[in-house]
Amino acid sequence: MLDGIYMAHPFLACYGRIFNDQTALDTAANQALLLASHLHNATVHLMYHAYDHARTRAWASASTGVSYEVWSRGMGWYVMALVDILKYLPHAHPKYNSLLLLLQDLAIGIQANQDPGTGLWYQVVNKPSGSPANYLETSGSAMFVYAIQTAVDSGWISNSYSPVAQNGWNGILSKISTHADGGPQVNDFAPAMGVQGTSAVNAYAAYVNILPVDVPGSAHPHGYAAVLMAALVMELSGMSTLPLQFRYTGGNNTNGYAQLQWAFDEEDQVAHYKVDKAGAGSVFREEATISVNQNNEYNWKDRSPINGYAIYRIRAITITGKTIFSPVIRIKDKNSEGLRVLIYPNPLFQNQEINVQLSGMVPGNYTVTLSSAIGNRVWNRSLSIIGNSWTKTMVLPAPVTKGYYLITVNEERKKVFSGKILIR
Repeated sequence: MLDGIYMAHPFLACYGRIFNDQTALDTAANQALLLASHLHNATVHLMYHAYDHARTRAWASASTGVSYEVWSRGMGWYVMALVDILKYLPHAHPKYNSLLLLLQDLAIGIQANQDPGTGLWYQVVNKPSGSPANYLETSGSAMFVYAIQTAVDSGWISNSYSPVAQNGWNGILSKISTHADGGPQVNDFAPAMGVQGTSAVNAYAAYVNILPVDVPGSAHPHGYAAVLMAALVMELSGMSTLPLQFRYTGGNNTNGYAQLQWAFDEEDQVAHYKVDKAGAGSVFREEATISVNQNNEYNWKDRSPINGYAIYRIRAITITGKTIFSPVIRIKDKNSEGLRVLIYPNPLFQNQEINVQLSGMVPGNYTVTLSSAIGNRVWNRSLSIIGNSWTKTMVLPAPVTKGYYLITVNEERKKVFSGKILIR
């Protein structure tokens, strides 16, 4: 079934990315494309619900093995899986472009079948005026909103799709009411169901005769998670994932010439780097363009000797055209390193201590903060630096949940470093 893809394969892609497991990455990509090879209808840009290779199931066409209708939540699970797999799949992966083209094709079908009055999508997606009456279905609609907005934010589809997501979200909000207990109630979503119908003649009726339910109020909480995921991208945009960022930057004086070093997390999102330079009292001017080497770590030497001191910054230009700035690197005639932060072990387990080592620091007052992915502060330490380095073993407060966290270093109110750690 189409909807089964979400239950394992985004996890496989994430696991493969974190632990450099090529088999996991390949499996996630290949299974998504295998489903599409059987269920994708390129004419209407939609996906049918299920496929039976043996062609023995009652719902399967005897000639193709494919079921007969496009079910909203089934396709919703699939497009959510598609964007979540693409988040973790390296751009150099041989199947990346195929998945991207498939997503772009399905976005056409999602847009074309959106109800213009409500912004929602029907239980049987492409048959709004069928008989018996079709109905607007909340959970599949929320999944489409999540997928479309994620694709827009990631630069995978045009910004012209933003109204599709926003109109869909407005429609979803109209399906949320206040329950008797004072909490939210999600209305009008399909209950638990499998593939429906035994022929092209009766399949449509079988899908729409499974009437929508509300929660609380039924034993089928299928609407909650989809609405929460849509809310994540529509109401908390930019907070659901940690930002792209430099892992470290540094610089020193090498025989009178500036030597810069830097590393960047999630480098498959970077198109190239720019090095900017400024002297005393001058503005930054572009000095060099550096191609991505896929090794994450870089060394660059200025061809002009240092005259007194020089100030540098590095710009990472992402594949979507965004610019991420590094902290400023100051280099004097005398050897001087920029701020460098070493965090280890990373990843670490919940009961491990974490070591934070700062070097190349200008004397002053700093704070080191550990925050969750949504900004909740877990640990904070103020420190005064007299020399140029600081090392601290941190004991994480209990309990700390598993997941990604952000370590930031601030000088007064200015952030000079941020980096990710994974607790597992």
